[in-house]
Amino acid sequence: MNKQADITLVHLQGPAPVVSAPLGCLCLLSALEAAGIRAEFRDYQLGDGPSFEHGDLVRFISDDSAGIIGISAMVNVLPHLVSALREIRMARPDKKIILGGPGPASVAASLLAEYPVADVIVRGEGEVTLPAVVHALAGGRDPAVIPGVVCRSTAGIVQRTGPGRITELDHLPLPAFHRVDFTRYNGAVPLELTRGCPFTCAFCETSAFWGREVRHYSPERVARSAFAVAERTGRTQFGFVDDTFGLDRDRAERLIDLFAGTGITWTCSTRVERLNESWVG
Repeated sequence: MNKQADITLVHLQGPAPVVSAPLGCLCLLSALEAAGIRAEFRDYQLGDGPSFEHGDLVRFISDDSAGIIGISAMVNVLPHLVSALREIRMARPDKKIILGGPGPASVAASLLAEYPVADVIVRGEGEVTLPAVVHALAGGRDPAVIPGVVCRSTAGIVQRTGPGRITELDHLPLPAFHRVDFTRYNGAVPLELTRGCPFTCAFCETSAFWGREVRHYSPERVARSAFAVAERTGRTQFGFVDDTFGLDRDRAERLIDLFAGTGITWTCSTRVERLNESWVG
């Protein structure tokens, strides 16, 4: 067992031709560090084997892992994850398993009821909830009282609301970009300017996961993150993970001004009606 870490945090996404560092996990790593929790990080998309080969996935998650394992996953990998966790549960019942991300969070109660393969599922933003869950599990306390969790108890499936959306995003620590080796990633460095989406497109779960109220980082905070990465790694290509870049055009324009003349390039996703012709170059 990895005795140097309190939790092994796993980003579960399959290998692909273009891979970028997972921003969500980097935010969680910063929050864990700020809470005094030692975290080991594993990114499955960096593997060179067959995507989601059962044995490989089991070994990747559990071999030499900490006593607590946290896994962030999307919807499409849930069948592979459940199958792997069944085997891990049988072989290592002492492991405490936390799930999070859009996949498990979207079906949390039914997933735990149908497949008893995890101890806790964290819904929504994890910067507050995940450290609290790790402290509880490490201390032998019941995590069922923590806002934002779904877990099994003697009374059935417990679903706790809250803790509410993080409104002051600038108060969060910078993502833990220092925890990854950027030479292993050939995609753009991810950044976010906002969380939340006011739209409810049928094909997308962003508003369900992040909420419909849009919350903003200040452009200065976003630029500071980019400049820190560029200075440390030499990487100057960034990609905004926001689904609707430019919802607040004044903030977007301010950020673009901060990047002007720095050599930084960026890409984004947005709705057609939010595009500004001056951004296209």
